[in-house]
Amino acid sequence: MASLSEMLRDTYGRVVINNPQVQNRLLKVYKYGLRRLAGARVLVGAVRPRNGVPTNVYYATTQKTGSHWIKAIFNDPRVRQCSKLWSYPGHRYEWDEFHKRFPRYHFVPALFISHGQYEEIIKPTDHRTFYVMRDPRDIVVSWYHSMRDTHRLTGKVAKHRAVLQSVSLDEGITYSIETLAYRFAFMRTWILEGPKDPAVLLVYFEQLVANPKEEFFRIMTHCKIPISNDELALVLDDYTKEKMRVLDEDARSFIRKRSLSDESHYRQKASTWQEAFTQEHVALFLRVNGDLLQRLGYADFPSEMLAQI
Repeated sequence: MASLSEMLRDTYGRVVINNPQVQNRLLKVYKYGLRRLAGARVLVGAVRPRNGVPTNVYYATTQKTGSHWIKAIFNDPRVRQCSKLWSYPGHRYEWDEFHKRFPRYHFVPALFISHGQYEEIIKPTDHRTFYVMRDPRDIVVSWYHSMRDTHRLTGKVAKHRAVLQSVSLDEGITYSIETLAYRFAFMRTWILEGPKDPAVLLVYFEQLVANPKEEFFRIMTHCKIPISNDELALVLDDYTKEKMRVLDEDARSFIRKRSLSDESHYRQKASTWQEAFTQEHVALFLRVNGDLLQRLGYADFPSEMLAQI
């Protein structure tokens, strides 16, 4: 029997839709259906043997830290067979939309929230959580390119794109640093409070990319998901960056025609902050974010520069 996602994909995949508002409306309908389905899955999960697997696993992070990659791995059937967890559909959590309770027996991905908001979630006692962080300067550059060129037009993306496509690269990086300041404030709360909670595991995106087998196994072990190293390695081999780019291109083509300029969410070559930041950007970043780099462990700025903040 086809899954709900497959049925919706087959239904809308044959229709070419170039209107972003219609695309977003279809996506909302799709995710609403998944959230309703999540409630029904609770009844099934209640009778499935857990074998020590947590009732819920929460994945918190900020933008541009591989969230699509991580969600795809946790949603792989081989991982789900071990975790006994369904994936809760992603959602944009604004100040008035935050969910304080999520269905049991679910993996809850991509919570772009502060540690304080996370603490407000009513969680089962046997939950597990991991938080993925990345050098915020690289997040700035990745966010700039995503908002300007590649991200699907959801939420405030159209607003950011209009600004970024009308200014120079230097002005766009400045805009990105200022716009992301509150997201980086969220990141600060996790590095300050996360280590105090044994249910929370802090993960560096750079280590996840450099050593995916070791880092994902560390995440699975923390989350008490009994998957073997060999099985996990096979899963990871199916979700390399190149394969994720192909999946992303296929997914985008379901509801609209692609042009040669319609780049995948996964860019061929990721830019680094060293390539994009000027000295003015460095100074602005430090003024806006203070000692965040030291807190996170990315402290490669001279102490005399920090003293000028």
